[in-house]
Amino acid sequence: MKIIVISLVSSEERRASAKRQLDALGLEFEILDAVDGQTSDHPLLARYDEKKFLIHYGRPANRGELGCYASHYLAWQRGMERNEPVLILEDDFQLTDKFVAALATCEQLIIQQGYIRLQETRKSKATFAKKVGEFSLVKYTKAPQGGLCYALTPEVARSFIEHSQEFIYPLDVFVRHFWIHKVPLYGLTPYTADGGELSTDSVIGKRLKVKKSLPVAASESRTGRTCGS
Repeated sequence: MKIIVISLVSSEERRASAKRQLDALGLEFEILDAVDGQTSDHPLLARYDEKKFLIHYGRPANRGELGCYASHYLAWQRGMERNEPVLILEDDFQLTDKFVAALATCEQLIIQQGYIRLQETRKSKATFAKKVGEFSLVKYTKAPQGGLCYALTPEVARSFIEHSQEFIYPLDVFVRHFWIHKVPLYGLTPYTADGGELSTDSVIGKRLKVKKSLPVAASESRTGRTCGS
């Protein structure tokens, strides 16, 4: 499975860390130059609708969030263009010694599952789906935050793109809103990727915690949505 590492051109230390870890594991990868929301005039940034973002998330987006969304969008496009599954990594990752085995297991499962997360999560709920060797596939009923490490098929990438004509959520909030893109979300445990020391210096910027807007909260309560329903 092709590995795509999203990284700002200016993030030399993060790029070096990503290369060092993946080279040590003997894994081939490519770098995708991330969109810098602070300085770029990339056309994808024009998809930001501040009014709708405010309605859905309770505050305006910061520029780093928009760059993050645009960068993942470009990674999804690469998966579609290749017409094959890809694993997407943000460059501030720290991998465990089980990552290569998890990647191989993910390759076995990804066509059927569509989306599999390998990133550690501390705020999610999931049900056991099946055992695969030393790993367990879980299906999220409450999807986690973050987009550090996940695999997806071209079909899922296409669905994410089709439902991203406007940027009205942070990237990871959009992904976990499965009722928008209709993609069931799975994870592979034990997780084999997490944020490393470099992740404490976020290139996105501090993301303030907000309460859900009344329209969104009412809609979620009314539908009783669970992941993949």
